[in-house]
Amino acid sequence: MKYRGRTEIIAELLQSARSGATRSKLMFETYLSFPQVKEYLTLLNEKKMVTYNEKTLFYTTTEIGMRFLHMCEEMNELLLLSQKRHIQNKGSQVISLFIKM
Repeated sequence: MKYRGRTEIIAELLQSARSGATRSKLMFETYLSFPQVKEYLTLLNEKKMVTYNEKTLFYTTTEIGMRFLHMCEEMNELLLLSQKRHIQNKGSQVISLFIKM
């Protein structure tokens, strides 16, 4: 498994909790240990990005969490677009050098 930063882990937790999920389900879907999930869920709860229902034992992503998730998705799209442009520019440079030979 590749290294994931905090932002990526938070986004994965928020995505998994969109329709409601137990702590066990979140652990399974995000490949995190119990202490890790507990730490992140405490943070997300404090920041009002998830809510916890004591009756159902479900964590659910809030509107604030959904906005954060949407911003992460937009940033990922921009990064992919930037990488594609970089690759296209490099490809054009290689072709130009090859033609000049």
